[in-house]
Amino acid sequence: YSEKPTSGVGDFTVDRNSTATRVNFLGLIESVAANLPRLDYTDGNCPSLLLEPQSTNLFSYSQDYNNAYWAKANGLTVSTLGGGISPDGVNNADLITVNNGRLNKDLSVINGATYTVSVYYKGTFGETLNLLNNVITLTGDWQRQSVTFTTSSTFIGIALIDNRFSGTAASVEVWGAQLEQSSVATSYIP
Repeated sequence: YSEKPTSGVGDFTVDRNSTATRVNFLGLIESVAANLPRLDYTDGNCPSLLLEPQSTNLFSYSQDYNNAYWAKANGLTVSTLGGGISPDGVNNADLITVNNGRLNKDLSVINGATYTVSVYYKGTFGETLNLLNNVITLTGDWQRQSVTFTTSSTFIGIALIDNRFSGTAASVEVWGAQLEQSSVATSYIP
């Protein structure tokens, strides 16, 4: 989708043929119908018009890590019952028991292209986990983390959690994984 100004200051035409998300005034992620502008409250109490480039979430099951789509290795387990309230305000976050394990998805990609992976985590303050070899320090609150990278082959393993060699998180709630062929993370695409 794309959202672009037409003519004149303050005149906008929204050209988006699908729903899209925004952060509402309560701080929750919510969907906005096709062809309606998105007023986003990410930066506080004053809304701003959310304009983003067209993008696609290349992950299926971006909220269901118990699904066989996601590989679990080295003792990592997923519980759909143990999670809590996710960033969209619904009780649908998965609880991951890390056990120094790995949660990943192998995908075909375009060699030499730039991708960004992003995911929401909530875990014990000060504990760490690894997202694509980047150490993430948990805050105790929901936090969206993203990593941008350029591929060097046509196949890649995306590890949302990989604590096989380092990382201290015993358990973490996870929600809203997104992989897009872009140099920036756009708003969450279910």
